[in-house]
Amino acid sequence: MDKAVDSQFKNQITSLIYNAFGQSEKFNIEIYDITTLADTVDGSTMWMPQLDRLLFTIDLNRNVLSNSSKEYVMVTVFHELLHAYMGYLNINMSTESLDHENMANSYLNLLSQALMEHYSISSTEATHLAWGGLHKTSKWEKLSTHQKNQIIATNQKYRNSEKGVKCQ
Repeated sequence: MDKAVDSQFKNQITSLIYNAFGQSEKFNIEIYDITTLADTVDGSTMWMPQLDRLLFTIDLNRNVLSNSSKEYVMVTVFHELLHAYMGYLNINMSTESLDHENMANSYLNLLSQALMEHYSISSTEATHLAWGGLHKTSKWEKLSTHQKNQIIATNQKYRNSEKGVKCQ
């Protein structure tokens, strides 16, 4: 997780985030490692207006992610940061499903490229991981059953550290 938010760790996702939030006093992102999320949830992002800024809170599920691969943790952090980014852009301030539609349509390639830039992972597996959490989108519905099954299996293997680099 630290690597994903390190200012020296550069890729297109981190550039989007730093350009939006890095120097702004109107927005703030806080990331928490918690144990109270359901085991089916890897992370969540909420936003709350404060007096002089908009606060984005990202909760990461330690119960799940402490046993996941580094690749899986990174794509989860980037996924949650994209929720904050879309809130920053005022694309969606109401429902997670609209964010997920946006991610499926506009950010899958950026997510997979970020993984490939920093890990020895194939384009196919990086794309499969980028699909994580986007299973209720219209773009997902257009995939074949075989593709969906492959994506789900790949995500499960990285989530359980059967594949990838195990977090220490």
